[in-house]
Amino acid sequence: MISIVLPTWNRCAFLAEAVGSVVSQRIPDWELVIVDDGSTDGTGAWLASLDDSRIRVLQTRPGETGTGVAGTRNLGARKAQGEWICFLDDDDRLHSATLAHLHATIETMGDVRWIWGRRWITDAEGRATHLEAGEEVLIDQDAPESAHFAAAKLVTSGLTVHRNTFLHVGGFDESLCVSEDRDLVYRLIANGCTGIRVPEPFVWFREHDAPRASSVDGYAEKNASDLRVVERNLDYLQAHPEVFSMHLHRVASRQRKAGDIESARDTVRMILDIMPGNWKARRRWLAWNVVNG
Repeated sequence: MISIVLPTWNRCAFLAEAVGSVVSQRIPDWELVIVDDGSTDGTGAWLASLDDSRIRVLQTRPGETGTGVAGTRNLGARKAQGEWICFLDDDDRLHSATLAHLHATIETMGDVRWIWGRRWITDAEGRATHLEAGEEVLIDQDAPESAHFAAAKLVTSGLTVHRNTFLHVGGFDESLCVSEDRDLVYRLIANGCTGIRVPEPFVWFREHDAPRASSVDGYAEKNASDLRVVERNLDYLQAHPEVFSMHLHRVASRQRKAGDIESARDTVRMILDIMPGNWKARRRWLAWNVVNG
């Protein structure tokens, strides 16, 4: 059985579509674990009206409101009963064949421990705009280019992980406000857990103006999270310079966007120390020193 873990907070308008996408799966053998992180918009009453024995609703305990998406996902994973966990955001929807594709992949790829598929990108109303490009990619610690791909492309909504594997590597880091999915990928690969990105679409991924589940407004908090990911995964990142430089470019972009040009320069300098020939870092070093020097 596959458990779908769906954290939610004040998104009652979208939540019904997310839940409906699970109920309408072609394969009926699933459980849905919804974790409500203290919603105040009527979500609780709507959840109480659900009448399906396969759906369980968890509430964060008093004093835990605002646990955050990493904490609610971890709680759902601990309480899940399935051998595999599929994470779904409350503003997205599963494709009707997602569980069928997952069962087929699990049966044919016995050593795979984490799986994700392509996304249909939709507008705020849920209308499809385009399908992500890409073919099947096997993610293995001995193939640095595949690790680079996973770190750059994976998002948590639609990610499916073997439950014991997820718990063994420590789940999501609850101290992070961003990059918690990337941090998990690094730890999965570093622990020798093979993953696969399949060509089938798994999720209808909604793009809208409201904040994503794991987003915050504060630059300092985001920057601290990205740097914590580096510290926690330093051995793995140093062994995979392409992945390391990609991560640091994201850090530098956020620093530059926030106006912290000195930190952005320092980060670009780190990239050049790791990969002296990195053309993107060289271009940024020149531009950010000339324009802001």
